[in-house]
Amino acid sequence: MFVFRFVYPTRCFPRHYLRKAFFARSGRLPMRSTVSLTEENGTTGIMKLSVNWKEPGTIHVPWYSKRFGLTFFSTEVLRPRSQPFHLLRELVRGQMSRVIKREYDWERKGLLISDAVKKAIDSARRKMVRFLTKDPNDPDFDTMGVAVFESILQTSHRLLDQFLEQSLYARKVQTEAYPIFVGGRSFQLKNFERFNETYPTYSDAFQTWNTCYTWKQLEPEEGRFRWDLLDRFIEASRKNNLDPVFGPIVRWEREFLPQWLLSSLEEPYTLRQHLFRYGDELIKRYGSVVKKWIVASGLGSEMDYILVQKRIEWADTMARQIRRLNPDALLLVGIERPWGDALRFKSEIPPLELAETLLPRRVFNGFLVSFNYGLSPEATLPRDAFELNHLLDQWSSLGKPLYFSFSIPSEPSADDPLWETPGGISGPICTPHTQQENVHRTFLSLLTRKTIRGIFWNCFDDLAPEADLLITEEADGRKEDTKAFKDVDSDEETTKRPEEGKKSGSSGKAGERGGSSPAADPAADTDKVQRAEILEPEEVEISSLDDRADYMSLSFPHSGLVNADGTPKSAFRKLAALRGAYLG
Repeated sequence: MFVFRFVYPTRCFPRHYLRKAFFARSGRLPMRSTVSLTEENGTTGIMKLSVNWKEPGTIHVPWYSKRFGLTFFSTEVLRPRSQPFHLLRELVRGQMSRVIKREYDWERKGLLISDAVKKAIDSARRKMVRFLTKDPNDPDFDTMGVAVFESILQTSHRLLDQFLEQSLYARKVQTEAYPIFVGGRSFQLKNFERFNETYPTYSDAFQTWNTCYTWKQLEPEEGRFRWDLLDRFIEASRKNNLDPVFGPIVRWEREFLPQWLLSSLEEPYTLRQHLFRYGDELIKRYGSVVKKWIVASGLGSEMDYILVQKRIEWADTMARQIRRLNPDALLLVGIERPWGDALRFKSEIPPLELAETLLPRRVFNGFLVSFNYGLSPEATLPRDAFELNHLLDQWSSLGKPLYFSFSIPSEPSADDPLWETPGGISGPICTPHTQQENVHRTFLSLLTRKTIRGIFWNCFDDLAPEADLLITEEADGRKEDTKAFKDVDSDEETTKRPEEGKKSGSSGKAGERGGSSPAADPAADTDKVQRAEILEPEEVEISSLDDRADYMSLSFPHSGLVNADGTPKSAFRKLAALRGAYLG
């Protein structure tokens, strides 16, 4: 086991954030880590990070920026030593190292770096050297470190912007039209319909639309299908000149499977019978009508009794059935949390390894790769734009067509206290402005890769303030789950915990912001207080913070491109403008 120790300035690294720090092995793959925090005095603390691994790796730590919100940055490759590292110093060294490497790599590939950016890089390098040679006991050490780190971040984004601008220009010159489409995904069909009627101009941002209806919603009772949901979806899509995308037909995570099916998970033969009966009905009805399908997702999720290889074979069988009805159909396989974030809290096959296993299955046209920024286990941790481009390169090297789905929050999450703003930081850590800034670089970074053929925005709309999680009048079958969760706690416990939440420092105000928050549900408030209490012990294993009831996974993600009342956010205007500028 490796144990890393870091000295950190308490005013720069709130405890709530540091508890999300993690170790990543080669390939930037996260690993389950244990974090403990102790305060040496009023201004400094010690972070101890333990991981069951014996090879060098990088340490990833969240850093708050008013411009980009909460983002994870990493050190250079480290090996434990007897003397503790200084966390701020290692982050400065790690970010500057990436800037220098990217400058060299991109210039060697033909990037023309302006003199102004080169001067900024040289200036940042000199500032780094002065900081690294400064005595950590100097009273100005931390202040200087913050200034140097922020300066390097600004410089790195200037360099990245030049890379994106020139790459997109070169791609546009080389091809008359980008072979790429832009789509949306939404749980709320009514909001989608209302938005397109009210803001027809912005509907031009998308060409396709993916319904997120799951097996649980489409067959709430064995043998009783809700085809009316899909029929309405097709009608609404075509009315707005959008090409409908179906799927995933099955998402291999317990909370997305029918309640009546869960007892069969230990019986693969019975489960297979139910799966193909459901799949046959769905494909016979829509296989020759719908041109784009996501056949399955969650193939690498940890599920007892159902082998990954078996799930892959079942997906292959369903894909071939669609192909027989519609030879020109686009058939994709969904892969969530592609940077390996799920490895932080449970054993799962690394995403790239899963993709390589699927490559020989030629019936699939490509992968739908989903990363949705957030802090809960269903989410992908927000990454620095430099690291994002490095990770995109890894996936592009597969040589298989890619279709990316992503979302970026525009407001704090009501069910995760880590999204709250701790003392010392003014303003929420994610806002419509930070969403717009991140959309800009994420969308353009995706456009620069020739292997990426489609982009979906996941979670198009916020939930209405009065909404019960993701439940609409379409009745997706989740009401029973929510009720069951509420019944767990007695009235006495429910009235007691809010007072305990105040003692633990949880403000309980996230849900009052409206929009996407599900805080109208008392169960969400109760769970929020429970999460806040978990954060109190001195030593907490990261996996324990991510142990979420099925109930909570239903409420993620939270923030879309339009508000609950259907009005577009600034990020939607940005997305529409970028699509118009680069895709016509």
